Amino acid sequence: MKKLIFIILLLSNQSFADWIICPGSQSLTGRYEDLYFINENTGWIVSYSTIKRTTNGGATLETQFSGGNFSFRSVAFNNANTGWAGTINGELFKTTNGGLNWMRIDDVMNIKATGYCEMWVIGDSCMYGSGRYSGPTSFTYTTNAGETFNVTDMGAFTSYQIGVYFKNKSLGFIGGTSSLPSEGAVVLRTTNGGISFQKRYRSYQSMEHIWQLLFNDENFGYGTVQSFYNTPMSYIITTDGGNTWERKIIPGTNSTSQYAESISFINQQTGWIASGNGFGMYQTTNGGASFQFINTNYSSIHSMFTVNDSIVFAGGLSLYKYTRNTTNIETGIETGIPVNHSLNQNYPNPFNPSTKINFTLFRNTSVSIKIYSIKGEFIKELYKGFTKIGNHTIEWNASDLPSGAYYINMLTNEGHFTRKAILVK
Repeated sequence: MKKLIFIILLLSNQSFADWIICPGSQSLTGRYEDLYFINENTGWIVSYSTIKRTTNGGATLETQFSGGNFSFRSVAFNNANTGWAGTINGELFKTTNGGLNWMRIDDVMNIKATGYCEMWVIGDSCMYGSGRYSGPTSFTYTTNAGETFNVTDMGAFTSYQIGVYFKNKSLGFIGGTSSLPSEGAVVLRTTNGGISFQKRYRSYQSMEHIWQLLFNDENFGYGTVQSFYNTPMSYIITTDGGNTWERKIIPGTNSTSQYAESISFINQQTGWIASGNGFGMYQTTNGGASFQFINTNYSSIHSMFTVNDSIVFAGGLSLYKYTRNTTNIETGIETGIPVNHSLNQNYPNPFNPSTKINFTLFRNTSVSIKIYSIKGEFIKELYKGFTKIGNHTIEWNASDLPSGAYYINMLTNEGHFTRKAILVK
C-alpha cells in the first residue's frame, strides 16, 4: 500500500519553513563564524581555524585553509579572486586566486589592527574591517586592494566594536559599545571614508552593543542589539539613510536566554533576526509588525548573508540556506515517499504554447531544469535552486520559440534526467 505523509513532517528534522540545512555541513566542530557569497553558488565560510568554499550553493563544502591557532571571525570577497579573512586577534589573510592560496599579510605589512569582528567590501579594491568585540577597538581599511592600509585607534569612540557597513567609499557605519559607559550601544557614521566619525545612535543602556548593521536600500537600515540584561531582544531601524535610528523589540523574548546577533532582510517586509544563544531565528514578513520563531535544532545562528531577494545563507553549527522560489513553482502537500528523483513527461504534450513539467525529489538537492533544441543547443534555463523533497511543478511558456521538438533536462546532485517535448503552433 502506498504510504502517504505530509511534507512538513518529512522535513521536520532537516528544514525550517523555507530554510534547509545544507548537506555535508552538519559535522562541524564549533560553529561557522562568518560567511560571504559573491553569487548564489560561490561563497566562503570561516570557523575557528578553517576557511571553506562552496561552488554549488552550499550543496558541498571544500576546505581551503586549515590549521594553526587562528580564531577566524570574518571573511569577505571583492570578486571571485580577491578575498580577505580576519581573526579576533588581528591576523589578516588575503587571497588573489579565489582561496586556493591564503597569505598572512598583517605581519609582513605591519598592520596593527586589534581584531576583525566583521568586514565589508566595495568594488574590487575597498575592504573595511572592524574590531574587536572585547576591546581595544580599531578600524582598518584599504582602498587599493591591499597595497596600503589605514588603521585607526577607535578607543575615543568605542570600547567594544563589531558591525561595519559601507554604502559607498564615503558613507559608512560602525556598531559597538560607546567608550562612555552611560551611552551604551552606539552607531557611528562616517561621510569621508573613515577619516572621521560621528555618533548617530546611543542606547543609554550599559552592558549592550550593536552587533551587525545592514541596509537593504538607500534609506532602510537595521542593526541588532546584543544586550545582557533581562530585556526583550531588540533591534534598531533607520528610514532616513542612517541619520536617525529607532529601537524596536521582538515580543516574547528576553536576553537571559536570547540576544540578537545577526540579521538579514531581503526587502522591507521580509527578514530574520538570529538569536546568538537561543537556538534559532525570528522571521518577519510584515516589516517587523510581528515575528515567528524558527527553531534550528539547538544551533545558534552567528552570521547571515543576503545573496539577493531570493537566497540567504546563515551559519551556526551547520550552514543553512533560505530559498524563495520566484519561478511559479508549485510544491505538493501530500506525496508518497520516493525512492529516487524522477522527471515526468510534460503535460500536455504536444503543447502550445505552455506546458507543465512535473518532477519528484527523494531528498533535498540542487535542481536545474534547462531546455535544449533537438540538436542539443542550449535554449534557456527554466529553474535553478536548492529544492526540498517531494513533488514539484513548474510551467514552461514557449511562445517565443518556433514549432519543433525540444529536450527538457533536469540536473540534480545525483545525475541527469531528460524528457522530449513537442511544440506545435
